[in-house]
Amino acid sequence: MTSHDGPESVRSPTAAEQAVFERLERLAATEGSSAMLHSLATWLAETGRWHALFDVRLLEARLACGLPPSGDLAGIDRSIRDKLDEASLAACREAGWPLLDEGRPAAAWMYLRAAAEPAEVAARLERLLGREDLADRDELRTEIMQLALWEGIDPALGLRLVIEDHGTCNAITAYMQAVARLPAARRRPAADVLVDHLHGECIERGSHVDLSHLHSVLGIGRECTDRNRIAKALALADYGRGAPEDMLMPGEPPFTELAIASQKFFGAQLGQGVDAAVAYFEAQRDCSPDDAAPAEWLAILLWRIGRAKESLRILLSRTPGSDGFSTGLLPSIVDLAVAADDLPAVLDACRTWNDPVTFAAAVAAHQNFKSCQKLR
Repeated sequence: MTSHDGPESVRSPTAAEQAVFERLERLAATEGSSAMLHSLATWLAETGRWHALFDVRLLEARLACGLPPSGDLAGIDRSIRDKLDEASLAACREAGWPLLDEGRPAAAWMYLRAAAEPAEVAARLERLLGREDLADRDELRTEIMQLALWEGIDPALGLRLVIEDHGTCNAITAYMQAVARLPAARRRPAADVLVDHLHGECIERGSHVDLSHLHSVLGIGRECTDRNRIAKALALADYGRGAPEDMLMPGEPPFTELAIASQKFFGAQLGQGVDAAVAYFEAQRDCSPDDAAPAEWLAILLWRIGRAKESLRILLSRTPGSDGFSTGLLPSIVDLAVAADDLPAVLDACRTWNDPVTFAAAVAAHQNFKSCQKLR
């Protein structure tokens, strides 16, 4: 077996450790391999040798299933495979949580990635940052930052650490490289962090900010759905309107006029200039009929301001096989149909598209919605 518990795993044993070998040999001869492995596991847990304990738990599982302690497992019965998998996950938790509590998050994640909920790991990582008893604090922060960001455990926590340790520019780069690839629900808390930070810098503290940072955060801020963050994003858009026109880079359609379009997008979600904002984004869509982005952002805006039926119509107007919407910020077409109370439109579209799966999902969702209404 391979152990990763450190240099002590390959040095000569002390007298006390030598006694362990003698006890194991004696137990194997008198009580059998299971008793021997149980004793070894107990000793490894008491001495904090978590990697080795993981190996022993796998050995125990193999023997309990009537398998040899080593060798290929190909072709074993599925029920036995399931038992081994269950034992492996339990061993991952038994080794991973203590490693995390000891301030070794990277080593812990080798086990916990397969056996623990990321939310629970994220909560414990946050608590580790407040532990003053742990050595190598800089290394610990770096490990937590990398796991939170690049393993997707808690992108918002990772970005906070990047901002604190490396500044705004690096945080924006980290968002683009590590967070932007995640689903919308995972991106949103990280977007909130960047909007809060830049708003604090240039609005609350009045500090000068690099306009390239403002450009990036105005785009990232479109992820936000919390009214407080939307208000902060609107304030950043107002700040951008005050910059020299040739200094703020244009955005991609429909945000080519970045500050103006951002003001309308965020303002409408707060009830400000709603009709004017919708008309603006409709015009942007009509100017670029072959570009999916303006239509998608119009649909997003309509959804967020409570005009689900109009948003749905935009989705239904897309030709099957054409470039689809890509932000992930809209609900599914089925959820949108329920919100718009417009099931017939989706059913008709599914018939046209020859899409029986979405058709069935829409019917089932509608029936579930009606059942919930009756229970109220």
